[in-house]
Amino acid sequence: MTQEMNHDNNPKTPDDIARDLKREALKRKRSKRHSARLRRHFFAGLLVIVPIGVTIWVVAWLVNLIDGKTRHFLNAFLNRLGWGESQVIPIGFGLLIVIVGICFTGMLASNFLGKRFFGILENLIRRVPGVSWIYNASHQVSHAFLNRKKDVFSDVVFVEYPRKGIYSIGFVTNRSVPGMQVESGENISSVFIPTTPNPTSGFLLFIPQSQLTKCPMTVEESMKLIISGGVVIPESLVAEITDLPILPDPEPTRGTPDDVGSMAELG
Repeated sequence: MTQEMNHDNNPKTPDDIARDLKREALKRKRSKRHSARLRRHFFAGLLVIVPIGVTIWVVAWLVNLIDGKTRHFLNAFLNRLGWGESQVIPIGFGLLIVIVGICFTGMLASNFLGKRFFGILENLIRRVPGVSWIYNASHQVSHAFLNRKKDVFSDVVFVEYPRKGIYSIGFVTNRSVPGMQVESGENISSVFIPTTPNPTSGFLLFIPQSQLTKCPMTVEESMKLIISGGVVIPESLVAEITDLPILPDPEPTRGTPDDVGSMAELG
């Protein structure tokens, strides 16, 4: 026992201290490496799970909403007929009924009698105050976004907005707005400026065509850039350099001599 105590009380040589420090540094480095790898795997998993999870959640919510409401209506209808207790409506049957109903309505609307019927119904709705405004707005929006024969956004442009020296991505919805032009005769374009990260809301601006700079990105690539908040940069934007012009400041309005004289009198 005396020999062990003497061995423990022996002072460490510089080589022993250096060896211990190196061993401790290797342990810390290994620990940092493992934690960094764990963090990297965690965020990589989030990048995969979050989009899939959000998509599944939204789709499941819509399916449950439509299917649940439809099955509830069918159950109530069958209960009135006295068949509700013996009939079990399976999950998903309500969604199938809605899809079949939409297709059947489209089939009717494409026929001559269906067009006449829905035309009369549309005229009746348009004559009701308040309801006509809601119908007209939803009718125009649905035709703009669901009409597959034409694209809603014709071009992607850069716009100097909301102030000089700051640029926003805009989508041209109409290259030339009828009945609108500047004093020089230049046509006015209607441009939709979406917000981030929700591009379904935004601002409608009427801008002269000379103040629009063509963007090399497609509409889909621009949407990815907007939704990601500028994190996802499309290759088309990197491959081609876009020179953004800086518009001159508007000239200050000069007062007439009469205005100057009145200002002097006030002074």
